[in-house]
Amino acid sequence: LLTNAHSVAHATQVRVKRRGDDKSFAARVLTIGAQCDCALLAVDDEDFWTVDGTVRDVQPLKLGRLPRLEDAVAVVGYPVGGDTLSVTRGVVSRIEITP
Repeated sequence: LLTNAHSVAHATQVRVKRRGDDKSFAARVLTIGAQCDCALLAVDDEDFWTVDGTVRDVQPLKLGRLPRLEDAVAVVGYPVGGDTLSVTRGVVSRIEITP
């Protein structure tokens, strides 16, 4: 699972939920990329990956090129304090590369 690094960077325990499901599952942090604010998680519990005993048809995310200035982008996530999916749309207005 791909998430934000800032949401797991200092966590002693990480739990995830599937959308529309109240059950949470333990997740392991595989790696954190603080510079890009991304983290990769693994969920070992097979129940996370199944629905009614059948393995869900989950496909890996295919990443494309990085956005460029003025490209249209959409960000999907669960903001702090919210329990529903949020989608924010906009354009890339600045790209800053720091050492």
